[in-house]
Amino acid sequence: MEEPLTKGRINRRGVYLKSKNSIDSGAYFYPILFPDDYSIVGKALLDLGLKLPNGQQLTCLLDEFYRPETFDFFGSKKQHYRMVDSRKELLVFNTNLWMPKCSKNAGVYVQYDSQARGMSEFLTADKLEEALIWATNEGGVRLSKDGKTAFAPYSTVKLGQNNPEELVRNGFIIASFGLEGVEKLERVSRKFKDYPRVVSRFMHRIMHGDESLPVQSFSKLYGFYQSDNLIISGDELVPQGYAFGVLTSEEFNALKK
Repeated sequence: MEEPLTKGRINRRGVYLKSKNSIDSGAYFYPILFPDDYSIVGKALLDLGLKLPNGQQLTCLLDEFYRPETFDFFGSKKQHYRMVDSRKELLVFNTNLWMPKCSKNAGVYVQYDSQARGMSEFLTADKLEEALIWATNEGGVRLSKDGKTAFAPYSTVKLGQNNPEELVRNGFIIASFGLEGVEKLERVSRKFKDYPRVVSRFMHRIMHGDESLPVQSFSKLYGFYQSDNLIISGDELVPQGYAFGVLTSEEFNALKK
């Protein structure tokens, strides 16, 4: 990890993380320092010339924050804990589409919302299926080739408390954070006293026959050090929280030229 130089409007301290993905050697993460509505925070990051982190990138950052050796790098555990504690609720820039139980595809679609469009863009199952034509199947979850769209049947999703083995097999978690991201999120969840919880009142209502139409929502993570477990919520209609902007190594190096 290193502290990059900054240029132009990007004037906050960045955190560099290497990536196992051969397509992207690494990324710089820049925190935005105030909580606000999903679209406001997302647009603010985009206006800074940053990209919005996808689910996998977000878990990479959390995994790094929660590693013991990272605390030593920052100089003191107290300082590092403050950095994480001040972001109790982290926005996930994904849009969820919960389908009715009686539909042909009874499950949840997850799509990366790279422009923070939020509820201004309404998703349809037909359009999402187009993105999944060449999808791979991982434990029953379909993942698009570009990593931006996924579909998890309700049979793969476990709400409520998940032990580590259940979390890494949970279809909603795989669809939201990717295969590498699930492993990192599971590792982060072990830093809490109790098992993580996956929350979606929409799926609960759908499975009980209380919803007959698709429901669109958003996700966030919360519970950092202030509670006994990590909460992964897919329930949010107008979420508020913090977020991080991202630059790939190539984009950051181009800024320095």
